[in-house]
Amino acid sequence: MELARITSLDQLDKYQDDWSLILEENQNTNPFIEFVWVYEWWKHFGDVYDVEIILVKLDGRPIGFFPFIHKSRWFGHTYSFIALGIANYMDFVVYNHLKEDVIEFVFDELVKVQKNVVFNLHGLLESDKTPERIEAYLEKRKYNFSIHRVVTPFIHLGEIDLEEFSSKRKRLYRIDRREKRLRKNGAVKFLQSGQEDLDSVFQLFDKRWKKRRTTSDFTSDRGKAFFRSLARIHEGPMQTEIDGLYINDRMIAFQYGFLCRERFVGYVKSYDDDFDVFGPGVILEKQKTLQCKRNGIIIFDLSIGYEPSKFELNTGEDYTSKMIFSSNSVIGKSIRRFFTLKESLRERMKKNYRFVLFIRNTIGKMLFVTRNLFRNTESKAIKEEIVAYWTRVKKYLYDRKKYIVYKIENKDLPDLPDTGDFHELTIGDAVDCPSIANSYMKEISKKLFAGYQGYYPADCLSMNSIFWLNERVLRIENISYAEELHKSSASLQNWSVENLEKICSFVKRKNAASTLYVSVEEGATYKIAKLEDLGFTIRKYVFKRTYCGFVKEIIKPLEDSG
Repeated sequence: MELARITSLDQLDKYQDDWSLILEENQNTNPFIEFVWVYEWWKHFGDVYDVEIILVKLDGRPIGFFPFIHKSRWFGHTYSFIALGIANYMDFVVYNHLKEDVIEFVFDELVKVQKNVVFNLHGLLESDKTPERIEAYLEKRKYNFSIHRVVTPFIHLGEIDLEEFSSKRKRLYRIDRREKRLRKNGAVKFLQSGQEDLDSVFQLFDKRWKKRRTTSDFTSDRGKAFFRSLARIHEGPMQTEIDGLYINDRMIAFQYGFLCRERFVGYVKSYDDDFDVFGPGVILEKQKTLQCKRNGIIIFDLSIGYEPSKFELNTGEDYTSKMIFSSNSVIGKSIRRFFTLKESLRERMKKNYRFVLFIRNTIGKMLFVTRNLFRNTESKAIKEEIVAYWTRVKKYLYDRKKYIVYKIENKDLPDLPDTGDFHELTIGDAVDCPSIANSYMKEISKKLFAGYQGYYPADCLSMNSIFWLNERVLRIENISYAEELHKSSASLQNWSVENLEKICSFVKRKNAASTLYVSVEEGATYKIAKLEDLGFTIRKYVFKRTYCGFVKEIIKPLEDSG
């Protein structure tokens, strides 16, 4: 065997056929080591790294490629796989039947040339047996090493009963109910997206992660250029697939993934938080799973990580290893110990999902406020965060509220000859109204999902013009109070003194409820006077007091109000 080094894209380009031939014979299903993926990564990120792909030849014929980044420092040398932080999985591109011998040859040669050398190799799937072969080599040479594992769940589509699997998914997420409610409110489509949709994909990702901490390069300048290039690949053993969930032509969820022979790897997925209650990410993943099953894909890879949602539907678990080892020199061992300690701490933190959420959400929000404190572009969002924080603190320390619940029978409601024309609100209406879509979509989605019916004047759709009816529950959101209503009853929200009479007349003519309930905060003098003027009577009082986190709720029917 002989060893050579590839240090430029022009050199690499000459070996495309040899590289691809090896992976074809191995029937590789790891998209991140396919030639086109490696080539595009090097083209977009390689100028900031010393990329050094080790080429191994046998009798003049290429039999292996080791895609490394080589860092040379005064204290020694380090080798790591390319695309750390971007590629989920990595491996050597070597004929399987020669891999053991080639691994031994390459590492012996590198240690021979560089005495103080450390190898930090991420993304090694244990199912591919490469970690096992490296470990055997290290034990043979008596090198110290550490292995750091992260779980990699997957769905084996070739072994599942689709009906039983779908039934389990329904029970977990009530997905049919969510999807039905979403479809009721607009035109919902599951579509394969393309280059023309990438701006929406990047915007949706940035919107979701705007106030969360992420280390992803997906929407960095280099990342966008890289993933745009990959999105053009629709032929060959590795293909990029982008899927989107749309309502009224607005993308509310996407999944960017790679198909490699009979394996689909879900790489990045995100959804619009405004539609969170409908579970758009779950709906999209359901549709993608069904599509993969129909297309004969064997493995649906849920990607690395300990997110609980990955373990609710997976049918199997792989593990992805990071292996750290060094030559037996004093300097090599010292550097390896430092890398090992650092990776051990990171491994423990990642296993604690509550800690991960704290870093991602709480620290992410703090960083967002700190970074943008003096930027006018984010002043509104920062103000909202600060106000929300102090409101939570204030409510925790001390808060006292008293609400009065009024009721009126349908027969006693006013009956105006002309109430105007009210239309029932759908998500589609809200999406198509910029003033609502840009600021109030989350609130609208929550209302509609919770069973509210919204109505607005035909000539005026704005957040303030919508009134809400609920035929199942009376809710007072400010004090988290909820009460189930009797059959043929309804509760009314978001009315004003000016429009109450028209709303009541509309409800009388269009709604079958025999009793209508409203709530009003004590002290709202004008609202109380209007209610009583129209014939509403007091049904009960609801008190809620919070003191240093301790909550006391008192409900007094009219006869006990004193």
